[in-house]
Amino acid sequence: MVFWLCFMSTIQQRLERIQGRGFLDWGEGYPLSVSYCLDVFQEMIEAGDGTRTPGVKTIKGMLGGRGWEQFEKLMVGGHSPVLHLDDGRKLRVLFVDSHGLITGTGGFFTSFSPLDTYP
Repeated sequence: MVFWLCFMSTIQQRLERIQGRGFLDWGEGYPLSVSYCLDVFQEMIEAGDGTRTPGVKTIKGMLGGRGWEQFEKLMVGGHSPVLHLDDGRKLRVLFVDSHGLITGTGGFFTSFSPLDTYP
């Protein structure tokens, strides 16, 4: 009996870079105007036979703007605010640090979601 071991490795491929101005809404009634630079990455799983299979997509980036003291409130409060992009898409985000580094909690969405109302 012969056993074949297939070692897989993964690489990150940047699919898109998105830059613009939008606003951050965390349900407090006053959105915060921000600039953003986001990168959309997709994990590519490389099999031992040379083929690649698309894996998980992640969205990471940076926010800039005035009112950074609000970001620390968001991080401590465990909020997951919604970033509204200038092209109409939305992204629920988590703050990685108090300097505006963020990661998306899922993919982009455009229509109303019941999760929009939760902190």
